Amino acid sequence: MLIQCTKSLLDQLGIKNSELLSTEGHEQFPNSSMAWHPNFATIDRKKAIVLMNKKTRHSIVIYIPSKKVFSKINELIREAIITTLRMEGVRKEVIESYMEIAGEITFSKTASRSLVQRRIMRSVKLSSC
Repeated sequence: MLIQCTKSLLDQLGIKNSELLSTEGHEQFPNSSMAWHPNFATIDRKKAIVLMNKKTRHSIVIYIPSKKVFSKINELIREAIITTLRMEGVRKEVIESYMEIAGEITFSKTASRSLVQRRIMRSVKLSSC
């Protein structure tokens, strides 16, 4: 699973450029459905990470209670995706298959920060209605 982060989020997570993977191969389906764009947002005065799936534009909000959370970001992302898919009514077998195909979480830079920001904030506004 590829997490395509903005520079500010990479800095917050403490991920160095040498640890980043290329986004190559994640432009087309099915790999594009295994890529997510996260960004910081403030929702009702609470800090959050908003994940958006590259292919489906499905958005997930993860509230950040403390900076300690960043040390467990991989587990937090996986858990958030699994929980959200369960809440959407996706069968357990399908979720397990998706997570198996997606594989381990890896990080890369996002291709277009402004595009990601606009899409994420639009989905946050729509979900707040």
